[in-house]
Amino acid sequence: MLRAVSVIGPRNEPLFFRRFLNGEPGGAEDAPDLRYHFMCHSALDVLEERKRGNQKALDMFQGLLCPMEEYLVYAYLTNTQLKVLAILEDAEITVEESVLALMRAVHTAIQRHVMNPFSRLGEPITSPRFAADVARAVATYNDHDAEGAASAAYVAIGEANLNAGYDDDTFL
Repeated sequence: MLRAVSVIGPRNEPLFFRRFLNGEPGGAEDAPDLRYHFMCHSALDVLEERKRGNQKALDMFQGLLCPMEEYLVYAYLTNTQLKVLAILEDAEITVEESVLALMRAVHTAIQRHVMNPFSRLGEPITSPRFAADVARAVATYNDHDAEGAASAAYVAIGEANLNAGYDDDTFL
């Protein structure tokens, strides 16, 4: 289950942050959970180290940056050096393809926001449309994650059986 999404600017300034409680946007902006902010800033250090060591990488999806407490932090780095961070609950099975789809959806929302002639670049994103696009992407991820966990577990069991010398029909 995804717990928070953050968009960080090129100079590491926070542009957007949203917590999700039970899959729904939650928590007043007046009283944010500082634990998630701390995780985002800690993950930025890891991302900066990774960027320095791999300057020729063309892949925007940075994958799992680091596990923290009972959470996993994933990153997506755009060509304009915007960083999208997603904080997920540590599950036994996390399908990176679904995390990548989430990051691409948030990136598309960022592009739509930037193409708006009234948006101001480099300032916090306060657009309700952007927040709704992110909430929709998170809801899709959480729905897919709940459905995909069972099928991913089945695939993992099938692969374990093949490695042990069993065929898929043995346990059906």
